[in-house]
Amino acid sequence: MNDIPMDDIEEVGIDFGTAYSGYCFCERSNPSDILNPHWGKSGGFDTLKTPTCILFDEDGTFLDFGYEALMAYKRIGQNNKRFFNNFKMQLYNKNINRNTMISDSEGKPMEAMKVFSESLRYLKDHALNMIRKHTCGRTFSASDVTWALTVPAIWEPAAKQFMREAAIQGGLITETSRELFMASEQEAASVWCKKLFRDDIPEILFGTQFIVVDCGGGTVDITVHRVVYEISLPRQLMELNKASGNDMGGGTVDAKFKNLLRDTFGHDLWDKYEKDHPSEVQRMMFDFTTFKCNKKMKDVYIPCHFNLITLAQEKQDICRFFTDVQGVSWSEGSIKISFSKLEELFRESLDKIVQDIRALIHTPELHIDCILLVGGYASCNILQNEVKEQFGCLCRILCPDDAQLAVAKGLVLFALRGMRARARDPAWLSMNVFSWI
Repeated sequence: MNDIPMDDIEEVGIDFGTAYSGYCFCERSNPSDILNPHWGKSGGFDTLKTPTCILFDEDGTFLDFGYEALMAYKRIGQNNKRFFNNFKMQLYNKNINRNTMISDSEGKPMEAMKVFSESLRYLKDHALNMIRKHTCGRTFSASDVTWALTVPAIWEPAAKQFMREAAIQGGLITETSRELFMASEQEAASVWCKKLFRDDIPEILFGTQFIVVDCGGGTVDITVHRVVYEISLPRQLMELNKASGNDMGGGTVDAKFKNLLRDTFGHDLWDKYEKDHPSEVQRMMFDFTTFKCNKKMKDVYIPCHFNLITLAQEKQDICRFFTDVQGVSWSEGSIKISFSKLEELFRESLDKIVQDIRALIHTPELHIDCILLVGGYASCNILQNEVKEQFGCLCRILCPDDAQLAVAKGLVLFALRGMRARARDPAWLSMNVFSWI
């Protein structure tokens, strides 16, 4: 470790998500000032997270991660490149160990450990560079940082050990280091939201039970917590149920939108467009992701790019593509999607989320007082309104304004308070009981 005063040690929380990843950080001496980078500006984006995708060359040498990996892969083509996108979904409901293999976009296998460790290495290096910029150029090494990392709550203890080994190989910590804390997304989000709602919910008392619904791009993970009391730690949260979840995250809505475009313009035309102009497709998907969180609950307009218009006009007048498509129309250079059609794209995902929440609400031994929505997908008003409509008469529904960063910020506080793992099983690497902030 460098000669860094203890108060200047940085705390970094990495939210390593299925569809998107990001991090937050702060100085130990200034815990109220939690910072985060913005991603993708060089490519015309400006988001709080970056896509969880990684690019290697044919020999397995790391090339890039996030937006840069995505754009490089689409720009230079697929030949002799190994591209992994949404790769955590390949591990959904599977037993994971250091020998687990996952497939790239062409179906070729690679060690999951390598993919995960190189992803964490990139995020670690990015964080250290960002910290340097915010500390007048002071140089920090990984050993000058306390790291906190998300581990899906539905993963088994062996998989959590897998993530620790990936962090070691990625250079975040050494084999003997204790400067890594791991928590589920729901645990981290609960820590942050308690801080946010301290004044808003003064009536939270011992015994209060609440559901945390972490709505990510790939999965929706759900846990139940209760405020409990112990002499050594007088106010804590205890996990009441084994984490459950589904694979109906926000990415399913995006996939339905892309399929809608493919059906509208015809499979051959759309496939050619996607192959020849991938950056335009990526921009359209980004626009849709932004507009689907429209707080005004009205029709959305997705700008149609030049090359798609050109390809379409070669077939027929572009307006005619929309003649028989209900809820979608052409409007002065944009694709107009009616609000009712937008809701239809959400329906399958919403129904599954509601089904899973209802199962917990109706569990006899549980008495839910509150539902807490976090994660990037939770920012969508359509999702929020559905949960309020279904359960608002039964309990309180809460969603922080910065739902997308709730996990990463909670991880920073998690590391900042030095909360150590307390588990029913000593092999459990995340906490099942933790103190209120």
